[in-house]
Order: sequence, then structure tokens, then C-alpha cells
Amino acid sequence: MILVVGALAVLVVPACSSGGKPAAEPSTSPPAEAQILGQYRKLWTETLPAATAAEANARKKILAATLTEPALSRALAGLATLERNGQTQYGNDVPLRQSVRRTGKSAVVTGCLDSSGAGAVDRRTGRKVNKGPATNPVTVTFVQGTDGVWRASKTEFGNTESC
Repeated sequence: MILVVGALAVLVVPACSSGGKPAAEPSTSPPAEAQILGQYRKLWTETLPAATAAEANARKKILAATLTEPALSRALAGLATLERNGQTQYGNDVPLRQSVRRTGKSAVVTGCLDSSGAGAVDRRTGRKVNKGPATNPVTVTFVQGTDGVWRASKTEFGNTESC
């Protein structure tokens, strides 16, 4: 398990050569865990805010950058429900801490979000309907697609220990 606090830590291992052979070129793609955590952060800080601000017909394409089924359909349904209720989301969830556990082409990120600057707002009045907690435990399951991209397939809130 890799625990990341704050900025993503990158480990650099120098290439070695032996017997006069040139050292192997270092890999240019980041390790899977770094890719997963990058997608996790992108989900909260870029994808969800962009989808919320977009027209309904553009949301699926935006969300597909970091979500896959069934999470993709659930996110679209959640945004549609808010609209039917005359509401929209405001603010952003801020990733505080997260760890990743990967097994093959699936991974689970256990994290903590600061959701205190996010919630639902009434579209007509601009009045905030609710506000998220300052520490919001979340578990996100990621799967690696055939294109090699890691996307969230399941998101669960409040089912982990307090963060």
C-alpha cells in the first residue's frame, strides 16, 4: 500500500549498468499507483466541477475521462436529479489524504476529502441547500480500461473510518 499525503511523491531509481552494457532507458510512463492517484485527484478537482458547469448533453463525455460504469451513470443521474429539483452543485471537494491498494487491473483508493466548500445550491435563489463536511471519508474503486486508463467504477462515502 502506498500512502500519499499532500503532493504526489515520485521515487527515482537510477539506472545501473554492468559489464560495459548501456543502462536500460527509464520508463517514461508513471507507475500504475501514480496514474490511479492522478485520476483520483482529477476526478474531484477537474472532472466533476467541469461536468457540473457543462450543459447536460456534454456531461457524459467530460465524466468519461475519469469515470466508467456504473459510477458514470450514477453521476449523470445525480446531476439530473439536482436539476429536476431546481438545484446545482457549488464548490469543489479537495483531496486531503489518500492511499491506493492495487490488484491487477483494479484498485481501491481510500481517501479523505474536504467537502466543506461544496454542496447543493438553489438555482433560482442562489441559497445554499447544504454543505459538505470538512472531513469526508471516501472509498473509490478504479478499473483499468482496455485503453490503459484507470477510471473510477464505484464511489462510496462514509463507509471507512473517520479521516
